[in-house]
Amino acid sequence: MTDVPVSMIEWIRRGIDEFNRELFFEAHETLEQVWRSEWRQNRRPFYQGLIQLSVGFYHWRNGNRRGAVNLLRRGSTNLAAYAPKFHGIDVSALLSRARECAERIEKDPDGREFGYARHLVPRIGLDDLGSLQRDWEE
Repeated sequence: MTDVPVSMIEWIRRGIDEFNRELFFEAHETLEQVWRSEWRQNRRPFYQGLIQLSVGFYHWRNGNRRGAVNLLRRGSTNLAAYAPKFHGIDVSALLSRARECAERIEKDPDGREFGYARHLVPRIGLDDLGSLQRDWEE
């Protein structure tokens, strides 16, 4: 196997990078490794929420609007407890954009008005790697 991160921090960074490059299926797979490895129950919903957003955007891009709305909503619910910021990630901004996308998809259930809107997909900003490292080690 090549390019395998050696630490959970690297897995998290990799998953975020994949999400930001719209490699949603890959982000889901990578972040699932973090979720499976996270033994602290109070943090598992955070990773689950990121995974659900990844799959939600994957579904939207592939035309599964119902699946997209379901997963964007569930992911937002899981992430809400971590706002405004967690692991150096602006969770509030991420939630705002994910919810906006879910609402737009719901208003246009057949996709007649607009399809996948790349410009609406949020980017996960990781502005404080030190915070991520400290949070993980706690």
